[in-house]
Amino acid sequence: GAGTELYRGVGAIVLFGILGAAVVSLTMLPALTVAVLEWRQSRPETSVAPVADRSGQPGFRER
Repeated sequence: GAGTELYRGVGAIVLFGILGAAVVSLTMLPALTVAVLEWRQSRPETSVAPVADRSGQPGFRER
């Protein structure tokens, strides 16, 4: 019918878009997740210095 050629082209674009998204979701995203998790585990831990106890100092007030 009228417009069949147009819909066939649009259908092909939609189909290949869905297939492309599935390939990326099943291959690239898991690999990226593993890479990020390994990178986060390989970083050295940043330690936070303990806060000094200033309760014995003159002029210190509890909040």
